[in-house]
Amino acid sequence: MDQSGRYADLSLNEEDLIAGGNHMLVAYTMTPMPGFGGYLETAAHFAAESSTGTNVEVSTTDDFTKGVDAMVYEIDEANGIMKIAYPIELFDRNIIDGRTMVVSFLTLAIGNNQGMGDVQCAQMQDFYVPRKLLQLYDGPSKSINDLWTLLGRDYNDGGYIAGTIIKPKLGLRPEPFAEAAYQFWLGGDFIKNDEPQGNQLFCDEDRHTHGCGRHETRPG
Repeated sequence: MDQSGRYADLSLNEEDLIAGGNHMLVAYTMTPMPGFGGYLETAAHFAAESSTGTNVEVSTTDDFTKGVDAMVYEIDEANGIMKIAYPIELFDRNIIDGRTMVVSFLTLAIGNNQGMGDVQCAQMQDFYVPRKLLQLYDGPSKSINDLWTLLGRDYNDGGYIAGTIIKPKLGLRPEPFAEAAYQFWLGGDFIKNDEPQGNQLFCDEDRHTHGCGRHETRPG
């Protein structure tokens, strides 16, 4: 479904968007999957998936909904570059104090759009946060310097960090889960927990921990 009529407006000007202060701007490199739609069509689908879009027409769409659509405002097909403007109203606020949350930005800007069938690869290159939204961020209590220290690296220039999430919720039992963890740790730095996985019948905590322990101590 071509959504470029709704989720793209190449007449938008980046300087005007910055001056308006009502959008987060994100620049990506993106390559469409061969055999699917054109570059603009794929970029618009990416913007739709990042915001208010669905793959079917829904009856609840109204003018306000369209007002918080993410919009492709610039493409450079030759260099594989697209830029998307995200209305700041899209992003969640902390229920306790009303501050903005980095996790909400990441969920939309590099969330489900990373698994789209018509996108061969996509990577965020840069982003701009308007001042009035930036002022609502607390900032992290820890920095990348602290993570470098935890990994035993140089505090000021610890280099690239590679992490992953292994998905036991998809059906991994303890042994294949532990094996996948071991294989990643041969070259990676950390494994983030899979949020939906706590103590499933097919991967309970006792067997999960025991399995990982065996692999962590084997020679390699």
